[in-house]
Amino acid sequence: MGLASTIARNVFSNATGFLVNAVVGILLTPFVESRLGDAGYGLWIMLVSFTGYYGLLDIGIRSAVGQYVTRYWAKNDLDGVSRTLSTATGLMSLGGLIVLVAGGTIAVFAPTIFNLQGVTPTTARTLFAIVAGGVALNFPLLVAQSAAYARSRFDLVQAVNITERMVFVGVAVWILLNDHGLVALAIANASVQLAANLVRVVIARRLLPGARLAVRFFDRGSVKELYGYSVFSVLINAGDTVLVHSSALVIPIVLNETALAHYGMGSLLVYQMLGLVSAIAWTITPLATASDARGDREAVRRLWLSGSRLMIAFGAVVGGGLVFAGEDFIRLWVGEDYVSGADYPSSAAVLSLLVIGALARAAMTIGRQICFGMREVRFLARLSFVEAGMTLLLGFALCKPFGILGVAAGSATATVVAQLVFMPRFLARRLEVPLGRWASGLVGPLAAVFAAMLLADRVLRQWLPITGWLELGLLCAGLAAAGGAVGVAVGTTREEKGRLAKRLLPRRGAA
Repeated sequence: MGLASTIARNVFSNATGFLVNAVVGILLTPFVESRLGDAGYGLWIMLVSFTGYYGLLDIGIRSAVGQYVTRYWAKNDLDGVSRTLSTATGLMSLGGLIVLVAGGTIAVFAPTIFNLQGVTPTTARTLFAIVAGGVALNFPLLVAQSAAYARSRFDLVQAVNITERMVFVGVAVWILLNDHGLVALAIANASVQLAANLVRVVIARRLLPGARLAVRFFDRGSVKELYGYSVFSVLINAGDTVLVHSSALVIPIVLNETALAHYGMGSLLVYQMLGLVSAIAWTITPLATASDARGDREAVRRLWLSGSRLMIAFGAVVGGGLVFAGEDFIRLWVGEDYVSGADYPSSAAVLSLLVIGALARAAMTIGRQICFGMREVRFLARLSFVEAGMTLLLGFALCKPFGILGVAAGSATATVVAQLVFMPRFLARRLEVPLGRWASGLVGPLAAVFAAMLLADRVLRQWLPITGWLELGLLCAGLAAAGGAVGVAVGTTREEKGRLAKRLLPRRGAA
């Protein structure tokens, strides 16, 4: 299979996996919230967040494994592959023990650390212990994921991911319908993850024939090699994890888990937007790497400028849809309580604030991938760490006086500063591109798309009152059509329009 076909297959696979996960999450969330209640749902968000925090204890090993397994496989060095896999499995096993100890400690003190409502101290300890035990058990098996990365088989990655997701959904629905509660849900989550990781191990054995996993392949040189790469990767992952889960740490400590549930209904949609943007932008990394390796700096410049322009146009359409239709969606999705503002600020207001940060991230997501391609991981680690720290500090500072809106505003501010001040200045200097040239390519598409969607929203609502899902679907279709048309008109060059037309229009003379 050629490079273009491989990239297309991977993009399609990632997009399919994202869409399935997004649809399932959107459909399942109101059901879970209705069965568990506000407090129970907020506690479940907290438990899932802790799974992400425990994942930081891999110290960046998984990303390093993917790097070196790919490199050794390309050289037909099976001993190198075996050393990397065996060493990483040993290190991840140690990480699992650390998770078990740390998680057990958190479980003991969870009732006193967090302001939990609706569960007894014993149940709270049990839940946190189950989460820690499940992560620890799965830790060594995560090494197997590097096989699909090394062989560029993201179709297999997504096949397992989708199956894992659907199995858990089926089990979760049964558990909640039969009122078995959060403990059973946590056990099911850990068990399904274990089964999926065992499948990944089987796939890894087939994708890497000849590679062996044994104690004798554990190598000190591989330890140094892996940690030499992972030291910056872990900082990037740590920052990203804090950014995603900061609200789950700040809000329960300052307010309570019910407030977190109201925040979560708005933030979940924004995270879905960022997931889609990342899935698309991720395919840029190998192109940036190849151009940088050839010393073709002009190609990297074009990639950053044109890619950023296209991505902001796409992000503006998605973000505009969330802003203009978000309140109606949340009302139909989980009920009036989440947008009424009676007990807590509207989840739609949280969503709108977070979209500001999401658009800033969309503007620089191509730049982020180019930094990976140029091996500027030291800079990315520092930036991620600074952004995460700003997010937490602003979250704690603004949560008490302004509630969940303060947390959202703090998150958006930290992202805007990191993504629109620090990162573009760094890339502009490295690539020798005038900063104004990059910025001017973003302002036009962003302003034009939002203006078109605002006009479409005002016109459509004159004759289309939103009373159900059908009307909301028609509104979203109209917003997407208006924003998409203007985005293509303003956000693409004449050459790009020509290539798009060739793909969409049938060839002359074709049957």
